[in-house]
Amino acid sequence: NAARNLGFSHAKGQFIQFLDSDDLLHPEKIATQVEVLSKAACLDMVYCLDGHFLKHIGDSNRLWNLPITYADFDDLDRFLWEDVIWGTNAPLWRKEHVRRIGGWEESMICWQDWEFHTKALIQGTKYTCVPRILSYVRQDGVRTANSIIQQKRVESCLIGARNVISLMEQKNI
Repeated sequence: NAARNLGFSHAKGQFIQFLDSDDLLHPEKIATQVEVLSKAACLDMVYCLDGHFLKHIGDSNRLWNLPITYADFDDLDRFLWEDVIWGTNAPLWRKEHVRRIGGWEESMICWQDWEFHTKALIQGTKYTCVPRILSYVRQDGVRTANSIIQQKRVESCLIGARNVISLMEQKNI
């Protein structure tokens, strides 16, 4: 998260793409999403579908999630229920909007993408979806960890929840 924030502070362009070290982007992802943002000045972000892979693209047919519309629930509700619609790599952001969101929580070792995206939704991010798989998330199987790492994961979850609740209280949500 510190690396993401540092990279963001040095970014020169008007769009921001976050990418985890073991994940991949489709060669057309950036151009496709820049085209959408260029045509719709009202949008802060455009996301795409994330496909999963194990060792190489195409060895899994799983998707991260689907942009399903529910009659009684919005995307913020889905994130709050841990039904995360997009992962770290799927959105392409307008740089100025990322600045308004406030960056990534550097004390978290996990749940940081949930916290960041939930804060973005609470702050009224305007967005759309390109319903194509343009980002690929590596799935490396079951993660194991010792008790210290497990404790840090729980602490990260609590930090994220506290930050989200605080922002919701500020916005009277």
